[in-house]
Amino acid sequence: MQNVSSRQDTVLKKEVAYNRYWNDLARYLGGLPPKEGSVLDSVEYRPDAIAHRDFFEKNWSVKDSILLKKLSRWSKIELEQERKRAHTVLYPFSGPDFVTIHTLFPDASRYVMFGLELEGKVPKPSSLPPAELSQNLKNLAFSLDAIFNKSFFFTLNMSADLYRTSFRGVLPILLAFVSRCNNEVLEVKHFKINSQGRIEYYPDSVNFVQQTRDTIITGVEILFRSLEKPSAPIQTLHFLCFDASNGYYKSRPELDAFFLSLEPAYTYIKAASYLLHGYDFELIRNRLISISAMILQDDTGIPYRMFDPQQWKIQLYGKYTTPIPIFASKYQLDLDRAYASDTTIRPVDFGLGYKAGWGPTNLLKATRLKKQSLTPEKKLLN
Repeated sequence: MQNVSSRQDTVLKKEVAYNRYWNDLARYLGGLPPKEGSVLDSVEYRPDAIAHRDFFEKNWSVKDSILLKKLSRWSKIELEQERKRAHTVLYPFSGPDFVTIHTLFPDASRYVMFGLELEGKVPKPSSLPPAELSQNLKNLAFSLDAIFNKSFFFTLNMSADLYRTSFRGVLPILLAFVSRCNNEVLEVKHFKINSQGRIEYYPDSVNFVQQTRDTIITGVEILFRSLEKPSAPIQTLHFLCFDASNGYYKSRPELDAFFLSLEPAYTYIKAASYLLHGYDFELIRNRLISISAMILQDDTGIPYRMFDPQQWKIQLYGKYTTPIPIFASKYQLDLDRAYASDTTIRPVDFGLGYKAGWGPTNLLKATRLKKQSLTPEKKLLN
């Protein structure tokens, strides 16, 4: 009689072409011990791999205790209904920070993340000379320092850190984090957005140039399933690389068609450099507002004044204080007054975004009351 695990594997193979290489690679990059029969067995027990596992175990343990456990408890209470309803979770300007969004919405069918960082590729570790492989692991650890010791990535730093060695782009970090969040990686595919706004896969042998303002918008897809709930549906992570400013976004109508297909999205924004406050990112801001059933953000996201109380129910959390010095001009007087007068503000016991380690965290949850009708101009992005 076929056991449950075997039946699940049989069903899985019908749903997706499972390649265990990706799971072995994700565990290797995430500093997890190898599974029996790992295809990376030749490099798993080298001193550099052991040191990488020690680094990850130490830092992940700290991250888990000071943030992730608290964030998980908070989301189970404050996002109880949203976690049940969220099919698509959208994380603008995310960098490779899969950990936070997965902790908030662990059961989402699909995660869509985007940023300026290139998606990248990962060469087979066994194909690299020993010294080069060691340097790749050290650089990966260096790149992860920000997310372990803060809760965000510096885009400019990431742009340099992620291209020093052969483990390039966000893919190595995404794989490490998906695995570390107690998932089994099933497959990795590269894709482009076609003229209809749909995902179109292409083989690794096709070497599209990954650029933030290219005429072809590219990305990477990671398919995975929970190790805690192996009978649950397969989950999908999409990371796209593009420039979300008005000029580029308007020039790529297929990109807007892609975002329209995500509705209703459950959107999360943090440490977004206040980009959505200005005119230069008006188009993507309008689209996020139009397709989102809920938006959870800190003050770096969509300005408070843009949430029409006839359209959105607002719940505030934590405490609002002036932005960190580099963004001092982004202080929101109306948000400050809202915090001062609102008697329903709920506490948070964790630090997120730019204020992690600097001061109190603020969060705003906006839940749509009714669908906002867009003008023809906004529909056409004119």
